[in-house]
Amino acid sequence: MRYELLLQSSVPGGPYDPEATRAVLLARGAAEEGGGLSWSVQGERVEVRPLVEGGVVIATELRVPLGGGDQFVRDMVAEGLAVAQAAGCRLFDPQIMRPLTPADAGAVAEQYARTARYAGEMAGASDVLGSAGYAAPGYPTSSAPSGGMGGQAKVFLAIAFLVALYLVVSGLSQALQVE
Repeated sequence: MRYELLLQSSVPGGPYDPEATRAVLLARGAAEEGGGLSWSVQGERVEVRPLVEGGVVIATELRVPLGGGDQFVRDMVAEGLAVAQAAGCRLFDPQIMRPLTPADAGAVAEQYARTARYAGEMAGASDVLGSAGYAAPGYPTSSAPSGGMGGQAKVFLAIAFLVALYLVVSGLSQALQVE
């Protein structure tokens, strides 16, 4: 899993010049890689790919790895905003559904942390939690068992509860019919 940011037209729905963005990214150290670019931000590799809709490039997608920490995300926002300004476009965060400004670095960092926790807890990418150091109440930072019930156990208990409930209701129904 990754966290996505978009470089897109500064006017919603307006024309987007992917070549201007590409030139700025190359000038900032991005390198050609498999049909896109690879850009190093604070030692983390960010994948850069065109976002195509209807055969037209509508944005440039920055695929940010989830293993970075809070400062990495804040630096990523600052770097993305610098690229956007130089390329004459805007930086947009589809997770929080708005164009970004320097004041949004904290909001992006919070959403990034939620995404990293989700990836670690639900998608099985537990290395994300430990390396990023994200912890919130109820979210362990290591892959050690938390002592809570696993997903399969919860499903089993729910099924057992429903069966028991059915048996009780069925028994009561039969008892009422006899009288």
